[in-house]
Amino acid sequence: SFFRPTMLRTGPDGALWIADMYRLVIEHPEWIPAEMRKRWDLRAGSEQGRIYRVYPVGAELRAVPRLDRLSPTELVAQLESPNGWVRDKAQQLLIAANHPECLPALQKLAAQGNRPTARMHALCTLEGLGQLDRGLVEQALRDPHPGVRRHAVRTAESLVSQSPEVSEALAQLSADPEPSVRLQLAYTLGEFPGDAAGEALGRLAWRDADDPYLAAAVMSSVLPHLGTVSRSVAAATRQQAPNARLVANLVSVAAAVSDTEAMLALVPLPSERAGDSYAPWQIEAVAELLDTLDRQQTTLAEFRAKSGDALRPELDRLDAVFAAARALASSAAAGPERRAQGIRLLGRGTGEVNEDLRLLATLLGPAEPAEVQRAALAELGRLHVDEVPSMLLQHWSDYGPTMQGGVLDTLFSRDAWLKACLDALASEQLAAAAVDATHRQQLLDHRTPAVRERAAQIFAVDNAEDRQRVLAEYRAAAATPGNAERGAAIFAKRCAVCHRVGDAGHAVGPDLAALTDRSTEALLLAILDPNRAVEAKFVNYTAATTGGLTHTGLVAAESATSVTLVGQEAKQQVVLRTELDTLVSSGKSLMPEGFEKDITPTELADVIAYVQKIGRRAKSVPGNAPAIVTPEPLRRQIFCLASNCEIYGTTLRLEEVNGALGYWNSADDQAVWTIELPRPMRYAVYLDTACPSSAAGNTWLVEIGDYRLTGKVEATASWNAYQRQKAGEVRLEAGQHRLGVRAQGTIRDALFDLKGVVLIPLGG
Repeated sequence: SFFRPTMLRTGPDGALWIADMYRLVIEHPEWIPAEMRKRWDLRAGSEQGRIYRVYPVGAELRAVPRLDRLSPTELVAQLESPNGWVRDKAQQLLIAANHPECLPALQKLAAQGNRPTARMHALCTLEGLGQLDRGLVEQALRDPHPGVRRHAVRTAESLVSQSPEVSEALAQLSADPEPSVRLQLAYTLGEFPGDAAGEALGRLAWRDADDPYLAAAVMSSVLPHLGTVSRSVAAATRQQAPNARLVANLVSVAAAVSDTEAMLALVPLPSERAGDSYAPWQIEAVAELLDTLDRQQTTLAEFRAKSGDALRPELDRLDAVFAAARALASSAAAGPERRAQGIRLLGRGTGEVNEDLRLLATLLGPAEPAEVQRAALAELGRLHVDEVPSMLLQHWSDYGPTMQGGVLDTLFSRDAWLKACLDALASEQLAAAAVDATHRQQLLDHRTPAVRERAAQIFAVDNAEDRQRVLAEYRAAAATPGNAERGAAIFAKRCAVCHRVGDAGHAVGPDLAALTDRSTEALLLAILDPNRAVEAKFVNYTAATTGGLTHTGLVAAESATSVTLVGQEAKQQVVLRTELDTLVSSGKSLMPEGFEKDITPTELADVIAYVQKIGRRAKSVPGNAPAIVTPEPLRRQIFCLASNCEIYGTTLRLEEVNGALGYWNSADDQAVWTIELPRPMRYAVYLDTACPSSAAGNTWLVEIGDYRLTGKVEATASWNAYQRQKAGEVRLEAGQHRLGVRAQGTIRDALFDLKGVVLIPLGG
């Protein structure tokens, strides 16, 4: 279990060579049999220490054939080998050679092979040669081993032209006991036309609706069979306990593609009352329909007007569901969760819109449970109604801090509502001090010049000189030690919306426990002048949708079809690229300027004391003794060595070989040095690293003071061949500084081995 080979090749003596293994064995040569150590001179750290074969002492080794010397028929026989590499290589050679004389042997092996791996390889080789036939695939679909059945399902896609017979054979696997077979079947059925494939997909959808992977596979294949699957699920829903998520997903797809057949099967389900009320899944299905229509920028009334004569009566029956949702939302006896479900339908039916608006306004009141208030606010944010801003601002003073932030998020989500918010600020209906620093920054950085200008007038924006004045004022207060206990309470109130410490707060901004430099000066700069140095992953973005919505936050993820933004309180917003109008970087940190308006100098000193207290503890590693590093006397160079740094993280450690920092595999791995300078000086910063080409290309980050130096890891000859790489230049003042090295972004394989960081003086 110690080994992870990344390259295989046949050596001159026919043995199988394994290269680029974990170096764990090399560091412990005593683990290697004595005769092998003697033969190959295995020394710790030696380039001759690569192990080519590992086996128990006294074991007889299995011969590895020279595959390049075998005939096509002999290569087919090698597909029965217990050695995976031999089978893979034999299959590769057979497909590359494309010899017709091997076909009978392959067909026989696929049908009668003793090993399931042999039958699978033979089947896949025939597929690669374009020589699959329906009989072999149908036989493989009935194979006793699930791995063969799974590959048979996949290879069946090449026989789609013979779809009636093949799809019927595939349909019989919808009840296969092996999940991996059903998963592949769900993907494959989307390639086949016909009712047999659709009915099998419907059975899979119902059986595995609670498995997220299988459910996703089904939905990826559902479009060609949407009507058939919808009828199948509708029939099952009426006979058994329904699956809310499955019905809602199908309703969403059917509405998105305007599939009348599917809608006729699904729309009646929510209106079929069970007893005296509607079940939660029925309300969820209607809500999903409304959300889909919202994404298409249409209303239920407009959708109904465009529907045919067959569907329109079914949509009319949903009015009873809206009435039930209205009663549920206003019922204190129903409980917050059920009431929130009912609230999702308010204001989006075909009538009673004004009544729903009045009800939503009352549900924002402080007497209502927090879940009900949040649900009412979210529903108001979905409505395209001009009265929403005045409704929200009218009771501003009644909201708690969390609700106030949510109300501002809602008002900022539409340009028309944002104008109403600015008008309220200008008329002092809404006090400027009531707008927190994050929302102020959104206004000041808005994509529309008119909004930025009005915000600058309202908030009297600080310029660079004001930043320096603020820093000077707060620096004086921070000179007095703060109270960490008071700071914890202030942190929870002001900072936890974006920062997480332990189990409290939200992990949006940087991990404060992992800060390289937690000196008072560094923390003051980071808090009060956050845009002086911003890491790319913490830059704020604004996404505007074609539907008129605006979302802000960090780009947490991107895919071919969507962009995910994460904002305060780790709220995620997924925007489909088809609905994305613009995505613009502010070039500024998510941490807003002007934070001093929300916190006094004394409070900030307390917060700094708290942050300084919560730092991670360095690991205790043999051979490592953290110490303050000073310039060497003669040339004034500074040598930050692996032996005198603080070591943090999951996998990073000090290697006995070369005395370097190695096993840099985890994103939380970090090396930090404390440097003491007697006078100001400019320095060139160099890294002494080793990294073979197979692992090169990751991004390193060096942090010291206000400087953030980044670059790609350059390849060296091996893990034992070190070379010096320039990171950049810095100018440091006299006094103590913290220098940290870590990865920027995710790590592929390992970052590098680091002997140390060298600072070479360039002058004052």
